[in-house]
Amino acid sequence: MSPQRDATGSRRKRIKLSAILILLVAMAFLLGFTAYILMNTSVDEPDNSGAPGYSGSIFGGTGPAAITLPMGMDVDDSGNVYVVETDLKRIQVFDREGVLLSRFPRAASEQQLNNPLYVSVSPNQEVFVSDRGLGKLLVFSPQGEFLREFLPRGVKEITWAPVAVAFDDESRMYVTDFSTMQLRIFDAQGNLITSVGQAGSALGQFQFPNSIVVEGDKVFVSDSNNGRIQVFNKDGEVQYEFPAGSLPRGIAADKAGRLFVVDALEHLIRVYRADDGLLLFTFGTQGQGDGQLLFPNDIALDGTESVLVTDKLNNRISIWSY
Repeated sequence: MSPQRDATGSRRKRIKLSAILILLVAMAFLLGFTAYILMNTSVDEPDNSGAPGYSGSIFGGTGPAAITLPMGMDVDDSGNVYVVETDLKRIQVFDREGVLLSRFPRAASEQQLNNPLYVSVSPNQEVFVSDRGLGKLLVFSPQGEFLREFLPRGVKEITWAPVAVAFDDESRMYVTDFSTMQLRIFDAQGNLITSVGQAGSALGQFQFPNSIVVEGDKVFVSDSNNGRIQVFNKDGEVQYEFPAGSLPRGIAADKAGRLFVVDALEHLIRVYRADDGLLLFTFGTQGQGDGQLLFPNDIALDGTESVLVTDKLNNRISIWSY
């Protein structure tokens, strides 16, 4: 090999070594910079300063009268609390202090329940109870007297598994249906206006639609197995969605534009800005103590700025207040 070729080869080796060294230095700089960013950049977390504080619980009476595995719940205009106990196939009604006011069905001769899930008090104070086992939506008086089965007008027959019920200020009724994975909308006379959605995960589709709340001109639906809240207008047209934890169930809205969402699997309440789904704060932790939850399911707001939650495996209604 000639001296010229040897010199050329040496230069090439030096150039390659220099390039490798520069690459290693650059990689070390990038790794160091990334580590610095990760150590010095904080993740935005909700500001829990706006959360209500735990103020007490409703346990019901003693023995058979005790609240047992509560699921659905609603509060009427007088502040009375209607509690669905699915396993015991009954509804219990308490005043705000936890005093039992009534229970239904009251006798074997009355309309029986099979698998009741949710309860909703209508604008005229009738009590709607969804019974998934019977495939019916049953209507009672505030005292628990059976009035009728809700049967949609203009429909020859309907096979459904109604879950949650909500009303708007025009007395239109919104019902989630497990059997068809739809949101059904009825007018004040009980005529079916439209059925929205189907099984799936795309926008406007559902995987076990659950609770509903109507606030202003928006209808919020907890799309439980898709882990999100879907937002519709009152005609059933989908507007937007936002993620809502592991298993969103009960939802409620206040006049301040906040949406309260129960996450049954994470044992807490998330509160979002309803307009865009921004997480504002959370409250509740997993456990059996005061201010803790164990598989909560439903939520309601009363007229005293209190938040009530069915705390299922703790066999109580937990209350938070401002």
